[in-house]
Amino acid sequence: MSKEHINSVTDGNILKALFSLFFPVMIGAFLQQCYNMIDMAIVGNFIGKEALAAAGGTSSTLVNLLMEFFTGLASGATVVISQYYGAKEGERLKDSVRGAVFIGMLFGGILMIIGLVGVSPALRAVNAPEEIMPLAKTYLRIYFCGMIPMAVYNMGAGILRAVGDTKRPLYFLIGACGLNVILDLLFIAVLGFGIGGAAAATIISQTVSAIGVMIVLARTKEDYCLKIEKHLDHGMIKQMLLIGFPAGFQAMMYSVSNMMMQAMVNLYGTDTIAASSIYDRLEGFFWMIFTAYGIAVTTFMGQNFGACKYDRIKKGVRQSIAAGLMMAWILSAVSICFGRYFFAIFTKDPIVTKIGIELLYFLMPWYFLYVFVEIYSNTIRSYGDAVVPMIICAIGICGVRLVWGGIMMFLHQEIKIVLFAYPVSWGITAVAFCIYFFKNRPKYYNSYCSLN
Repeated sequence: MSKEHINSVTDGNILKALFSLFFPVMIGAFLQQCYNMIDMAIVGNFIGKEALAAAGGTSSTLVNLLMEFFTGLASGATVVISQYYGAKEGERLKDSVRGAVFIGMLFGGILMIIGLVGVSPALRAVNAPEEIMPLAKTYLRIYFCGMIPMAVYNMGAGILRAVGDTKRPLYFLIGACGLNVILDLLFIAVLGFGIGGAAAATIISQTVSAIGVMIVLARTKEDYCLKIEKHLDHGMIKQMLLIGFPAGFQAMMYSVSNMMMQAMVNLYGTDTIAASSIYDRLEGFFWMIFTAYGIAVTTFMGQNFGACKYDRIKKGVRQSIAAGLMMAWILSAVSICFGRYFFAIFTKDPIVTKIGIELLYFLMPWYFLYVFVEIYSNTIRSYGDAVVPMIICAIGICGVRLVWGGIMMFLHQEIKIVLFAYPVSWGITAVAFCIYFFKNRPKYYNSYCSLN
């Protein structure tokens, strides 16, 4: 990717720049979801339902919790790198890239140790059935051995996205997914390695991707090239962690609050659980798209913040909200119109379908509220402020959600009223972000540009 093309983030048409960042990330997320389904299908068909349960819901809950923390941690590096890239500070950019790779290796090692040591107590904490416990332990122990290359790949991909290069991370992801499927078939179907083969396939494919990303960063002629012979800038690393840690804890809070909401849903019986599970699959496409959109917004705002292009940031916020609302309304309309056919893919049970469709009609029209949360929180974080977004989300998203769900579960005892906790929490959080954003926006801009 040419430097002139990458720098189009700070010049030219705003929506074109946003969507040039957005589409490769979205396609990558879609491919990842497809790969995960194929991966589980191979495990389920060639090993059995016990292995599917061990590698799927039981293990993925724990893996996702750690990986979401690391994704948030990596966003600290993304913000800092995008700012220095937008400001065209070449030496500081090199320092930030070097620091980001170090953080990836360090915390990859820390997560590996935590994972290996905590496998048994963690599985007991999530009430893993005894019949799948040995399989889950085997899968997780092998999986956690690959946390360093996994962390390095995700950090490297974040560096490339921070400078506007969203295509090469997509290419590496496509290669990793393809290699993983091939190795799954080889290790499981041909060689009979069992569930350990599935974990090994993931490690090998992620290692290949990590090596590829590091080669790209080391060989590039751009200012973000990776030079390992220089010393680490400890101030830079601290700056990244001050942004990344709150974002990581925020991501974990989302997961914990959703797990607690799921515990409430579980009290309503098998039919409701099944309907909610199918609805979650449909809802997953919404989150996939808007997570990718949030990454694009962070990169766009971060680079323009670094370049001190205040007017472009203001226009970017307005246009990204308008485009986001349009996408949310279209997705909601399509889901409402065709949701019945989606449920038919998973079940023919009329009661499950009825509950699921009621949830769909009741909740889906409100998803546009989350657009404001995504845009404002990522814009504020792109300025380097991650603590306040964490606090707002802790109170507005997690706190309000659990309080509403707990109260309504006893007052109304109707599942759709309980789950209305999600739109209520988005609306309250959106208002809080809007107030904080407009009150503090001039302060962010003036304090940064006065230093440059």
